[in-house]
Amino acid sequence: MHKDKAETVESSVTVDRIEGVRGAAPEDLRVIFTDGRTSFELPLSYLPADTREGDVFRLCLTRDDAERAKRKSELGAQLNRLADDDDGGDFSL
Repeated sequence: MHKDKAETVESSVTVDRIEGVRGAAPEDLRVIFTDGRTSFELPLSYLPADTREGDVFRLCLTRDDAERAKRKSELGAQLNRLADDDDGGDFSL
């Protein structure tokens, strides 16, 4: 579902199945969602503890321009620090 210039996109998705080894930690299990057209997966640890197959969730994705700018600035600062430490010479492994 692509929406031009939309700030927020919403959709309902259904838990199709939960995959992994029984008894594994939630972060090791994968939840497969579907909206009837496409499927995607998330770690079970991202969802409420009682999530089970057939549950329906409202998925809401909102662009966060402020967080994007913050991360871009932090990465730029990190690259500058790395460049400052680089003498331009050869290195060996």
